[in-house]
Amino acid sequence: MKNRITSILITAESLISLIAIKTVMHPCSGMMKMKCSTTTDIATVLFALTLIAGIASLILRGRNTERTAAVVSGVLGLALVFVPLLGSCGSEAMRCNAYTMPAIRIGGIILLVTAAVSEAVRYKKEVKLNEN
Repeated sequence: MKNRITSILITAESLISLIAIKTVMHPCSGMMKMKCSTTTDIATVLFALTLIAGIASLILRGRNTERTAAVVSGVLGLALVFVPLLGSCGSEAMRCNAYTMPAIRIGGIILLVTAAVSEAVRYKKEVKLNEN
């Protein structure tokens, strides 16, 4: 179970972020499709891909599946940090600028940090095993 912690964290964080930006922290909806809606759709796809990577690493029993999930979630987390630069509403008071874009960035940062810590711990364990 210890070696599955990263996969569980990645899966849970991706699922929580995906649900959050689609329900509680969604951008305002109107008759026109705005830039923030497109940005949120792109973030939804990236969170879904990260969720799939986390679930796949929980199901598959390979040696490097958790490492692959960590690398994929790190790359997608980095992409999520920059996704809000694609576009949002002009007014700072709009719902997308107040809730959605910060939620996307925070979700991406958490994924990136989780992946980095996971790889750092794994690297430290491998160095320790190679020394012995």
